[in-house]
Amino acid sequence: MDIEQVITELNQKFSMPLPEFYSRRIVFWYDEDKDFEDKLDQIHLDNVELLVLTGSNNFEAKKILTRDKPDTNFLVYCPMATPAPDDDWLLDIKLYSEEFRADLTSILMRELGLTNFNSLRKTIKENNKFFKSKDRRTKFKRFATPTTRRSLILTIMAALTGAKEAQPSEIIQAVINKGNTAYQALVSYQLDAKFATLVKLTTGYEEADFSLERLVAHILLSATSKFMSDKYLEGLKYSALNSSFCYDFTFEWFRHDSESLYKVAQGVEAQYQLANRFRAVPLADLLDTTVFPCVNEVILEKLMSEIDADLADPDRLEEVVEARQTSAWYEKVSSYYGCISQVAKMLRFKSQHNGGFHVTEPEVIWKEYTEDYYRMDTYYRHYHNNYQHCLKNPNMDLDDAVKKMTAKVEGLYTNWFLRELSENWTKMSSEELDKKGRLLKVEQQRSFYQNYVEPANNRVFVVISDAMRYEVAKELTEQLAQETRSQISIHGVEGIFPTVTKFGMAALLPNEVIYPEETGGNVRVMVDGQPSDAQHREAILEAANPASCVLKYDEIRDLTRDKRSSLVKGMKVVYIYHDQIDKRSHHDKAAMPAAVDDTLTDLKNITKMIINEFSGTTIYFTSDHGFLYTYSDPEENTKISHDLDSDYTLEIGNRYTIQSKNNGGIDSSFLKPVSMAYTCRDLQGYTAPETIRIKKSGSGMNFVHGGTSLQELVVPVVEFHHVRSDTKEYLRNQEKYDTKPVELGLLDTNRELHNKIFNMNFYQKDAVSANRTAVTYSIYFEDSNKELVSDIQQIIADKSSEDITDRQFKLAFSLKDQAYDNLKPYYLVIKDESGLQAPIRIEFRINIPMSMDGFNFFD
Repeated sequence: MDIEQVITELNQKFSMPLPEFYSRRIVFWYDEDKDFEDKLDQIHLDNVELLVLTGSNNFEAKKILTRDKPDTNFLVYCPMATPAPDDDWLLDIKLYSEEFRADLTSILMRELGLTNFNSLRKTIKENNKFFKSKDRRTKFKRFATPTTRRSLILTIMAALTGAKEAQPSEIIQAVINKGNTAYQALVSYQLDAKFATLVKLTTGYEEADFSLERLVAHILLSATSKFMSDKYLEGLKYSALNSSFCYDFTFEWFRHDSESLYKVAQGVEAQYQLANRFRAVPLADLLDTTVFPCVNEVILEKLMSEIDADLADPDRLEEVVEARQTSAWYEKVSSYYGCISQVAKMLRFKSQHNGGFHVTEPEVIWKEYTEDYYRMDTYYRHYHNNYQHCLKNPNMDLDDAVKKMTAKVEGLYTNWFLRELSENWTKMSSEELDKKGRLLKVEQQRSFYQNYVEPANNRVFVVISDAMRYEVAKELTEQLAQETRSQISIHGVEGIFPTVTKFGMAALLPNEVIYPEETGGNVRVMVDGQPSDAQHREAILEAANPASCVLKYDEIRDLTRDKRSSLVKGMKVVYIYHDQIDKRSHHDKAAMPAAVDDTLTDLKNITKMIINEFSGTTIYFTSDHGFLYTYSDPEENTKISHDLDSDYTLEIGNRYTIQSKNNGGIDSSFLKPVSMAYTCRDLQGYTAPETIRIKKSGSGMNFVHGGTSLQELVVPVVEFHHVRSDTKEYLRNQEKYDTKPVELGLLDTNRELHNKIFNMNFYQKDAVSANRTAVTYSIYFEDSNKELVSDIQQIIADKSSEDITDRQFKLAFSLKDQAYDNLKPYYLVIKDESGLQAPIRIEFRINIPMSMDGFNFFD
């Protein structure tokens, strides 16, 4: 600004109307750099006297201003720094006077809104190079107005590096993210030394040869030291004293950009060979460590090694999986942990039935299977569901170990469970199957229509899902109980022999006589003299009840709501056929688990369709047959070749054959006879005993059915009755039918925190049950402005135990390394991640001495 501009601005200032009760104007002109000292003789203002301060004429100046000329306008020129208030002779006059500055720094301060912070002038002048650019000034002004030297320098750094906030952690993060570009920007404006100071005080990292790569490694290792003993990190460069800041830094990095942190952490662990180091750490000492992805890999290796050595304890396996479920990077290896969880369940089942299966009555074995033994089939299926995910998205460090564990699982399921259960079952059921072709004390699939559909007073929907075996239907029952308002139950009926689709589908229709008939080299199943294949089933239903119809889910799924509804209008009996498991599993041994998942989804969608679109209330879910499944290929000693006279063979499958009784003999030392007296034909059935398969060209051996194993023969019947909200039953038992998420409570009574790292105890108020669903809760502390002040922990509240001591959780929290006001409230927040419940906020006080956040890094 030149002298003419100064004179113009001063004239404008003195010509402005005086404030109320003022009789004159005094303006102090600050010019610490003495830019205009030699031009004072050019200053001529109307009715204004110029008074020049020299540093030694303060008393004289005060006398002139207050005693000698109390009514005169003055321009007081101050060519020196403003003295401290205690040393300022003219402070009282300045308080009712005005201020004027004409230097570049003052102009900048006015532009930046800093005119009230003269203490920042020196720092602004020191960084004059930065402020010369309008673009940089614009970036600077995006942040909150700085009020201290510290905040001013942080704001300049934030503008240069592109940080989101003018805070140490954000600036360091921006430099790490943008690498050398951001760091060189600091170097260009002589801020690299201050950045190094900032890094040293916050993270503890200090090296003469500054390296971003080593800084990152230092931060991650220091964060790790917060929850890992120093003895396991010996020889590595880190700072235990700065572990809190580094942990907070890493936590925020994970929250906002977990993928970039994942890649960086992998690089650090590879550089320092941390996986090898952590392999020497006891499992218990690894559970709280979350920074490095390889920790999960090491934990999984240890667990799988225990399983391989037959040293694994089921309870301990589940405890470890539960502890890691809410840790960083869990989702990267969740399928491997899922495998471990299912192995734990299988091992516990094995320990509970360690003596094997020695039941002497077939109906008792049947009951045990439908109430208990079926669980092993479920665990095995869930294991292979997870295993398929492991194969599709492999972690190569775990690939060999999970395959070895899978071999153990195959042995446990196939060589122990299936072999011993099927031996017991075959021995106890053979006589009744041979003589009667059925179990005498078990309900029959052939009576389905007679027992359930025919007696119904209202409209009935029957959903038949091909190859939905009992354990799958049991899972469907549990899910529907939680997700719908209903009365629901399940039991098993004995499937018709052979347990294949055309026989099972026929048995579910109204029938008096069922028999196979050879037509053109193929066998079709007749019901009361009528073909029972898909295109004829509706006619058989209509013969029993004219208001009947048949739908296929694959066809009605793509129809509009109105079109679907029109198909069932006026109908009393509606059969809906669904096929996923059978269709996908025969020729792909890996397909079954995913096909079951899709089936469960489809069946729940069908339920919604029936309730919401068809106004249905009564649904029966059932199947044509079950299946026998092993992921591992059957051993040769479990496969037999048949040597049957083709002239007498009506049909042969992997698990059965149908012969005419005049068959000239069959090797009964391998195949077990099953009476087919129900056919009213001169036929004899044979089943491959236990888990043996009959060799048959062109067919898979992993997924089979047709025989009489429990897995094939137990056909589920799920009875579902929707309870409407306007019924008396619902109004009387509303609490019973309304599904709610389980709630979480805090056990601790203390509401004041004195440490930055602390444990808290929580409990799940209700057990997960038919109308109480599992919930994932996020738990953290925040201030009154809802700003996060701690890390975020999670609890997966999925406990089904009725004992409340089994539904307790202990969490370790870490408060951010910042200052806390012990007079202000802070809040523990318990947040339902599904959003079904409002967050719970519990007030706390935090009484902790000033932390790193309160230090002035640059003074």
